[in-house]
Amino acid sequence: MADTLLTKLEATRDGWREEGIYHRFLADSYTGGGGYQGKVQLPPSGYWGAAAEIYAAVNPYWFGVNTLETSYLDKHPREDIPKYESRKAISHYLNYVEPLTDLKLSYLLRKPFTWANEVDAVSKWRQDIDGNGRTWDDVRPSIALNAAICGWCPVLFDRPETPDGMSVAQAARQGLDRWTTIPLAPSNLVQWKECGGELEWVKIRTCYVEQESWDSEPARVDDYAIWTRQDVTRFEVRDDGRSGGSKSVVELGTKPHKFGRVPVVIFRHKRSPDLRCCVTGLPMHAQIAMESRRLFNLTSEFDEHIRSQVFAVLVLVGGGAGASEGGEVTLGTDNGLPLSPDAKNQHYYLAPPASVAATLEKRTEATVQEIYRMARSEYSRAIGAPTSGVARRYEFASTNRAIADFGSEFARGEQDLAQLIAIGMGTSPDKAKAQRVSAPDDYDIDDLPQDIKNTLDAVTVGLGPTATAEIKGALVQRLIPQLSPDLRKKIQSEIETAERTKAATPPPAMPPLNGPPVPTPSPTPPPA
Repeated sequence: MADTLLTKLEATRDGWREEGIYHRFLADSYTGGGGYQGKVQLPPSGYWGAAAEIYAAVNPYWFGVNTLETSYLDKHPREDIPKYESRKAISHYLNYVEPLTDLKLSYLLRKPFTWANEVDAVSKWRQDIDGNGRTWDDVRPSIALNAAICGWCPVLFDRPETPDGMSVAQAARQGLDRWTTIPLAPSNLVQWKECGGELEWVKIRTCYVEQESWDSEPARVDDYAIWTRQDVTRFEVRDDGRSGGSKSVVELGTKPHKFGRVPVVIFRHKRSPDLRCCVTGLPMHAQIAMESRRLFNLTSEFDEHIRSQVFAVLVLVGGGAGASEGGEVTLGTDNGLPLSPDAKNQHYYLAPPASVAATLEKRTEATVQEIYRMARSEYSRAIGAPTSGVARRYEFASTNRAIADFGSEFARGEQDLAQLIAIGMGTSPDKAKAQRVSAPDDYDIDDLPQDIKNTLDAVTVGLGPTATAEIKGALVQRLIPQLSPDLRKKIQSEIETAERTKAATPPPAMPPLNGPPVPTPSPTPPPA
């Protein structure tokens, strides 16, 4: 019976392993870790954290099973294993995925979303989501990053178990009944069932290592939670390593919840083309990650070619004898090529032609430009390189549209989370569903210096005080986007007052063309 239950718990959905390998590759493209590393190897937990154990289970190269799978470098058919291993050890990764992703996320997160009809319970929860003072704004960047890299990021709304013998009131007084938001990795959701665009049930697995004391044997523990619309059932699978690899299964019980749905919210970068799927999403830079892998190989081949030019093979006529009057000479296929003493050639260094390096350099530069084109971001051209204003506006508009689409999906996830939290905290379903979260449409993806110049030009034209105040207010909003509504209103009022005062002040009298200047009358002092 226990074996049957263990088999059912460890079962995964179709494509779970393949998706884990793909997400591993996307994360490596962002971090430069995994298969992009040379001699220095970073632990997988640097990005995945607690989910690293899950991704290690679907990625054999983390265990060093096959050395050829430890790198994203493609082995040439005529390249032997020692030469490939040497090239892999000195390879380096030009990471364009990370700065391009961070650039878009910086624009997405710097503008606040609009929350309408927010209930008080959700507003208070956003200021302290875990009882330790961590706000929702502190968690948003990591969720957005995971959604951008993998395409989707599941978030569980849960609370810790109430200790045995403690009442609900006692748990509330000690803060043990607080609901918390738990961001998960996609591979934590090992199985699920969808129905009508919503989750009917989901099986979540989390892993950790438990060690009672410093001198005790560590035990691997897998927690399984099967969430349905009405309740959650938990299991614990423990492998202490002392029983020949056998595992024990403990059922922790079933508890009801009052959400009326599975308390998992999916944050996506972009929805899957399959509209029936309410879980998965499309990554932000999947094509760029593939192109970066190609760039990684091009760079390695380029470096290897340069090394072969710097350390050219010496062709030594008569070296085959192995000795000369100056002493013994030892040649091999790596450092020299001996020729017969009867050869007509003189001693020379054998190096590949320089045209090969020029071709590789052009191909590398073209690949970098293609990466920027795919990212719909402005490519840093050389100084003086021509670029039309129409082309720049198109690039900025395309980037703004991509970020706005991501913002809309992220706002949809925040709205779903707000409604879920409100229901979990006892708010009526009508008030909970009335909450709305919307993202900005314009993220100002253009040149700020050009905006400043346009503002100065508009002010110089001599527009009226109302138009000038509006232009200056828009510039302040660009320079300081995180202003609170009260402070923004105060600054706008100060600008309008200054413009009205300037318009009401008469200009100084102009001196006549001939004769002494006319003094400007001083203002009349106020009565005592």
